[in-house]
Amino acid sequence: MAVEQAHSPDGSASNDSHTLTWSVDGSRFELQVGSDAARLCLPDGQLIDLTNREWAGLANAIGMVVKTPKQVTKPVARKQSTQEKGINTGVRWTEGDDADLLQRWSNGATLSELMTRFDRNEGGITSRLVKLKAAPTREDIRVENERRREG
Repeated sequence: MAVEQAHSPDGSASNDSHTLTWSVDGSRFELQVGSDAARLCLPDGQLIDLTNREWAGLANAIGMVVKTPKQVTKPVARKQSTQEKGINTGVRWTEGDDADLLQRWSNGATLSELMTRFDRNEGGITSRLVKLKAAPTREDIRVENERRREG
């Protein structure tokens, strides 16, 4: 797990916030920790914002469910195809990316075309489209995608 010191907009180091990044089976996670709250950035682009008190409660609950092994073994890496995992998986979306994604989806692009254009996996594309309110659910995006592919 890598720990990065957060910096304020003027470039100076901030003592009350930091960023933790780690990867599990090739998927990158990022936790931005502030003085009162933290944001978890999932590999598919979803964001989870909780107060530090809520995170502490969640950590306690997880500790009751998942026991820490005494000896951690190195996971066996599995090769993923580029269709499963794009090079930009885990990288933050920019406002320009969001606008481009919405425009292309509105103009009839398929998920496959969007995956190629943005170099991200299907889960990342569908999650972002839902976040941008292109459809209510990821399943709605997939149904529309099938209609576009058949049409």
